[in-house]
Amino acid sequence: MNCSCQGGRKLISGGCNNSGEPFVFQTSIAINNETWSCGGHGGQKQVRIFCCNIN
Repeated sequence: MNCSCQGGRKLISGGCNNSGEPFVFQTSIAINNETWSCGGHGGQKQVRIFCCNIN
């Protein structure tokens, strides 16, 4: 699952939460300066990102 900043904003930080079994993460990483990736086996994932305008 990926989550991306909108409107030209840049990714500052991100993370994943697994809300169901099995609680296995395979990936929790920024894949570029706008998108965070969260993955693993089974269970629903929730991705949170922090974006801001950088001039």
